[in-house]
Amino acid sequence: MGPHGISKRQHKKLDAARRVAEPGSEILAYGTGSGHARMSRGLVGLVVGFAVLFVVLLVAVHVVLIPGVVLVVLAIALIRPKRGVALTPDAVLVFHESMWNGKPNRLILSTSADSFSASNAPSTGGSRVSVLLGTERVTLKTNEYERLLRAVVPPAVEHSG
Repeated sequence: MGPHGISKRQHKKLDAARRVAEPGSEILAYGTGSGHARMSRGLVGLVVGFAVLFVVLLVAVHVVLIPGVVLVVLAIALIRPKRGVALTPDAVLVFHESMWNGKPNRLILSTSADSFSASNAPSTGGSRVSVLLGTERVTLKTNEYERLLRAVVPPAVEHSG
């Protein structure tokens, strides 16, 4: 763990997000989750490409092609893509994360900072928290969500009276 309670990998993602973010954005914290399930053009292309290859091999060589682990992993990554959530003092930035190296490589949307706050109660499902950020629903691990929330909302100070 680094000086701010983040791992070396998280620190690399934070640096990558700072490079991709809008100029002048001061990123306070960065977390990784997954986007909502979707049917993408990439997934359609993957399925159609496999189907064509399956039929060609079946007709030409009489061999049945069975999808491998890599094809299944790619399909899962296309259905529920990785999303990065960066918090700035006045906005929440949502990034697309590369499925090859896990680093943010494209800014998807920017929404107001109040969309990520304790008052905006997310739906919880045990070890994961689902937060609606603009048009994107991002599911984060509960400890990742709490770490991001601590970066925005300072802990309450007790007053002795």
